[in-house]
Amino acid sequence: MAQDERAAPITLALAERVRHLRKAAGFSHSELAERVSQLGPAWSRSTAAKLENKRRESVTLQEFLALARVFDVPLPWLLVDPEAGTAVPIAKGVEVDPWTALLWLVGKEPLTDPPGPTWDTASRVIGQACQVATLVERFGQLRTHRETVAALLPDGRDADRAAEDERQERRILEDLTRPLRALVRLGFSPPSLPDELLKRAAELDVELPGLAGEV
Repeated sequence: MAQDERAAPITLALAERVRHLRKAAGFSHSELAERVSQLGPAWSRSTAAKLENKRRESVTLQEFLALARVFDVPLPWLLVDPEAGTAVPIAKGVEVDPWTALLWLVGKEPLTDPPGPTWDTASRVIGQACQVATLVERFGQLRTHRETVAALLPDGRDADRAAEDERQERRILEDLTRPLRALVRLGFSPPSLPDELLKRAAELDVELPGLAGEV
């Protein structure tokens, strides 16, 4: 059956991505519909097939979010396929290459030159939040490594190793102060941090901007 001539170009691009991601995940149309329905939007097998066959005029935001959760991908990944190199339609009559689209969607590169103040603020906040997430992940990895070593070698943890672990933790926490301070300066409350990290920061007397007194 012919595609819906009223369908927006971005809906057609999404249909291609859904087809690719569904096949990669090994889902049938029925399985995809069931998973989407569990998250809110009522889908049937024919709903999924209709989208992939490009017979949907549009997709709701709720459906878009549900699909990202079902496939366990960031939202931009539903629209961009860097491997295929397919242009992404971002507005009527406007298409950009996949890498440009991806960097724009994640707040890294503007589409206008120079970017406006709204873009600049949003991009800086996203960038600082990503730095926070990276450092929190590093802290968690270090703690997991310490626990693994302690379990495997309960009697092999010497003072030098303990001191080095503490130095690494302190370094991560001190690095964390910079993006947190930047967020506060931009007028945004920092994201929530793990209790374990907050407790360790207090033990090492590292003050985390915007989170003072939280343990």
